[in-house]
Amino acid sequence: VEDLYLNPPSWYAEHHPHRLSYHLQETVISISPEKNLVHTSKHRSFSYSKCIIATGSRADLPPYVPPETAEKTRGVFVYRNIADLDGIIAYSEQPSVKHAVVVGGGLLGLEAAKAVYDMPSIERVSIINRQAYPLSRQLDAEAGEMVLHQIEAMGVQVLTRCSPTRQITRVAEDGSAHEIFTGFELQDGSIHEADLVIYAIGIRPRDDVAKASGLKCHPRGGIVIGDDLQTSAEN
Repeated sequence: VEDLYLNPPSWYAEHHPHRLSYHLQETVISISPEKNLVHTSKHRSFSYSKCIIATGSRADLPPYVPPETAEKTRGVFVYRNIADLDGIIAYSEQPSVKHAVVVGGGLLGLEAAKAVYDMPSIERVSIINRQAYPLSRQLDAEAGEMVLHQIEAMGVQVLTRCSPTRQITRVAEDGSAHEIFTGFELQDGSIHEADLVIYAIGIRPRDDVAKASGLKCHPRGGIVIGDDLQTSAEN
């Protein structure tokens, strides 16, 4: 993981705190634009002259899987950060987990499929893609068909021109309130059984802080800005 850092933690400590200060394991929960203050999860406030919001994005989920459902269903993952990968690896090591399915045939979906394909405990991998071929945003039909055949030659099943309509689960046997992912019902009514699913269907902007602070946001997500990148609040 450390190899992914832009700079080691020691680099930040080497700078004078009046020029560069950093705070770990602390989250900004809101901004008070009228007071030029940001408020954190540790009940602290910091003043600013200019505030740059760089909160990134999170992995999206399909409409039939609300976030609260994903959280309480074992075997349901997204593929966005190191914690997601750690969770996938840990879950795949269970003896009952043999078949992994990836929803999404874009760059991230293929990367996720390759990640589980390389896991020794996973015996079968499938991809569900609503388009006619993988990488449809990057490739034309001819090139996409070549990629499709190459993936299938590896033993990966690729279901094209279809989408799941319902996630199928069973109740966990340990007495908890959790459910366990067991597959999908597809558009044609058929059932695609699997033990683990990774959703790689795109991203959604993290605009929670902006919304909590009264900044103008788009109904479909994201912070509304002008040509100068300024939000609806000054500074």
